[in-house]
Amino acid sequence: MHRQVDTWLKEAAMETGAVEEIQRVLDLFPFLPQLFAVGGCIRDLGLGKTPHDVDLCTPVNPQEVIRRLKQAGYPVHKETDLRHGTVFTSAQGEVFEITTFRIDVASHGHKADVEFINVDENNPEQVLQALDMDLSRRDFTINAMAMGRDLAIRDPFQGQQDLDSHVIRCVGNPSERFQEDLLRIIRAARFAARLNFQIEPQTWQAMEMMAPELIRSIKFDDRKVEGGEIAIERIVMEIDKAFESQHPSTFLRMMQDLGVLQTIIPEFTELDQVQQNPEHHPEGDVFSHILEVVDRTPPSDIRWDALLHDVGKGIHKQQVEGQPYFTFHGHEGIGQGEGDEASTIRQIGRRLKLPDRLIRDMEGTVSLHMRPLGFANEGMSGKALRRFHQSMGPDAEERERIRQRLLVLHMADKAASEDDPVIQEIFTAPELPEGVQGQKTIVQGRDLIARGFHPGPEMGQVINEAQEVFVETGITDANQLIDLALDRLGLSNP
Repeated sequence: MHRQVDTWLKEAAMETGAVEEIQRVLDLFPFLPQLFAVGGCIRDLGLGKTPHDVDLCTPVNPQEVIRRLKQAGYPVHKETDLRHGTVFTSAQGEVFEITTFRIDVASHGHKADVEFINVDENNPEQVLQALDMDLSRRDFTINAMAMGRDLAIRDPFQGQQDLDSHVIRCVGNPSERFQEDLLRIIRAARFAARLNFQIEPQTWQAMEMMAPELIRSIKFDDRKVEGGEIAIERIVMEIDKAFESQHPSTFLRMMQDLGVLQTIIPEFTELDQVQQNPEHHPEGDVFSHILEVVDRTPPSDIRWDALLHDVGKGIHKQQVEGQPYFTFHGHEGIGQGEGDEASTIRQIGRRLKLPDRLIRDMEGTVSLHMRPLGFANEGMSGKALRRFHQSMGPDAEERERIRQRLLVLHMADKAASEDDPVIQEIFTAPELPEGVQGQKTIVQGRDLIARGFHPGPEMGQVINEAQEVFVETGITDANQLIDLALDRLGLSNP
C-alpha cells in the first residue's frame, strides 16, 4: 500500500510501479532519513512513466553523506570534487547521485558556483523550506518537484499544473534561469520535442533574447570564446537526446529559429528559403523536407544521416528558368572528398566532434542516397547493382552496415515501404558463394599463393582487378576471376 500519494498522480503511474520504484530507491538509504527523489523522476511519475534514473537530494552536507555511506558499507565514487555537492554511490548494481541542498551564488553561463544550505535535518519545517530553495534553482517547473519518504509531492512552482497543461515554463525569471546556464535554452527545445509540449510565451521570449549570447558562447576548436563557454560536445549531446524523441523536427525547427543550428552547421543557412519542385516535394523548401525525413527515420544515430543527407542542396542549387524553385544536381557529392580535401560531411562531423565511424557512415549514406532513386526511375542492371553494393564500403562488415542505414534513409526520404519489390531488389546484397560472404574481396591472398604467387604489389593488383571483374560480370568463382584478371592485366600465372 502507498503511505500517501498526491491525487494528481495518474493511475498509469501506479500501474507501472513508478511510485514503488522511487520508494525502493529511497529505502536503500535509511541512514539519510531526510532524503528526497527529485527532478526528472518525479516529472516522469506525473506522466505515467517509470523513471529510468532516480536522483536524490538531502539537507546533509557532502562530507557527512560520504561518512554515512561508508559506515553503511556503500562505495563512494568521484570523491575528490565536491564543489557542487553531488556524491556518487552505487547499490544493487545501480549508480545514484545524492546532492546536498544548494543555491547558486555565481553564474558563468554554463555552470554556476553553489553554496550549500545550512539546515537542521531534524527540523522538518526547516528541511522543507530549504528544499524549496533548492528547487528554485532548477530549470523548468516540471523538473522542480520532489518526493520524500512520505510519498507526498513537494511542488512550490506548480510543475504539476504545467505537466497537465503540457507547458514548458522556467522556474521564476526565465532570463535569470538561462543566464545561469545557457544550455537550458536548448534543453527547453528538447523537452518540448520529447514531451510534445508548448513553450510558455515568456520562456520563449527569453530564449530568443538570450540566443545570441548562447551562440557567442559555443566553443569550437578554432573559435575563441571570452568568459563562459559551452563545449560543442554538450550541444551534440542535446541533439542526440532530441533524436530519441518521436518528433525531433520540433527541436530542430526551434534551433533554426534561434539561429543555433546554422551556427554549428553553417550549411543549413537559408535552406528554409530554398524551394524544391512542388511536383516532387509538396512540403516546399529543403529544410522542411529534411525535417520530415528526420521524423520518419526511427530513433537512432541514422537520424544524423537524415539531418545531413540534403544539406548539399544549398551548395548545388540552380534556379529553374521561369520558376521559383531550384534543381540540385550532384548535391550528394558532399559525402565525397576531392583530392586531399575532406568531404563536406567529414568537415561537419569534425566540427561537431562526432565519432569517426559515424562520420564514415554518413559519408557513405549521403554520397549514395540518390542512387536507389535512379535505379527505381531508370531500371537497373546486375552490373550496376553490384557496383552500387561494392561502393558501400571496403569490406563486407561496412558494406552491410551502410546497406542497412541507406535502406532506412531511403524509406524515410521517399516515404517508401520495405515491402516494395523494387526496394527489395535494390537493397538485396549480391549472392556470394558460401565461405566468402564476410570477405573484403572474393579472391584472397591465399588463393593466389596456392597458384604460386608471392606476396607483393602484383598480388594486390590481381585481387583488386578480380573484384572489378566480379562487379562487371557477376562471376563468383575465385579461379575464374583470377584468370580473367590476369588476362586483363597482361600477366601470367607464375
